Amino acid sequence: MKQPEKFVLTGLSGGPDSVALLHWLCSSSDKKMLLATHCNFHLRGDESMRDQHFCEELCRRLGVELVVKHFDTFRFMADEHLSLEMAARRLRYEWWESLADEKQRTTGREVIIAVGHHRDDSIETLLMNLMRGTGINGLTGIPRQNGRIVRPLSDWTRAEILSYLADNHLDYITDSSNLVDDTVRNAIRNRLVPFMEQINPNARDGIAATMRHLRQTRTLAEARLDEIFAATRHFREAGVEWDELRLADDIDEDLIETLFHHWSERYADARRTGRLFFTAIPDISSETITIDAETAQKSRVADFQITTIDGREPFSGDYELFDADRLQFPLTLRHWQEGDRIQPLGMTQTKLVSDLFTNAHLSPNRKAATWIFADASSRIFWAVGLRVADWSKVTEGTRKVLKIKRIL
Repeated sequence: MKQPEKFVLTGLSGGPDSVALLHWLCSSSDKKMLLATHCNFHLRGDESMRDQHFCEELCRRLGVELVVKHFDTFRFMADEHLSLEMAARRLRYEWWESLADEKQRTTGREVIIAVGHHRDDSIETLLMNLMRGTGINGLTGIPRQNGRIVRPLSDWTRAEILSYLADNHLDYITDSSNLVDDTVRNAIRNRLVPFMEQINPNARDGIAATMRHLRQTRTLAEARLDEIFAATRHFREAGVEWDELRLADDIDEDLIETLFHHWSERYADARRTGRLFFTAIPDISSETITIDAETAQKSRVADFQITTIDGREPFSGDYELFDADRLQFPLTLRHWQEGDRIQPLGMTQTKLVSDLFTNAHLSPNRKAATWIFADASSRIFWAVGLRVADWSKVTEGTRKVLKIKRIL
């Protein structure tokens, strides 16, 4: 039986990558199953409106439906204590996910989100990660697919994209902010990579080959870890000490994390003097913890440190902040249950937590172990590790903040 065609949602900024991708999608899929989207972040004054009008005219000529979304990016950036780049990214991807959910409901088709990342983007990402310090995962480039997100141009070079545009007589817009070395990525693109090509004209090809080899190495290593996991399952059914695996200094941390991912789905792990210990985790799916207002002032509850503070606090990334006055006490901490719904940040409608699991490709065991925070009205304000609720977010009017930090 033939599989139903997928509905494709694609981002269109007006730049060369997104224009080439949209044109390629038009030639390879049914336009009725294609939706172009444009985010107007209102960051560059007249240029932002120029970009929007260009995208509207391009879609009119190509016969493709276009949806435009306007964002108050600077306000969101301030409210969420994010950098400009991260604020725009979150707004963009959360809107795409919301649109994808809507299209999946209305069309009954699986929805994928196509973005224009290409080989040069992966090279820049590798170099950024290399300078920060990274493991093997940080050296393999941007994945071709990650959940709903697909990157059809991942093997194309920037030069090939420009050639495709010229061959098909397609205009595009140049974002003036990309020409300024005010971000790490721009500096890598405009200065570092050209300098590397002065030393070796084939530098990009060499880096791309390295990424390909590292992806193959990672695949082989993960397959071997799967074999170890399967072979040792019977040793761990009773929750015994594991003393055969030594964590040498030269073992890649990403591979160790992969091992933890496998073995921590049913067993708690800990590092002690270079050894791993595994203990069977009891069934906690029915456990419910009540957190009253007094407990929320400052206490440790299960795996979390909970504090209530007056006023706002800068967000650092290792904890979540909520508007305490919007929460009805007592709060509840429990594990995920079928039918749980949350209104993700940036969305007006609720979404099944199980759909978030699907997008994140979580295993059944990890789904069951997901912590859920809800208030006395049973509204979920945090699906831990997945999303926080829009209605509980900290705003300029917030007077009291609930700060929750997960203790690993």
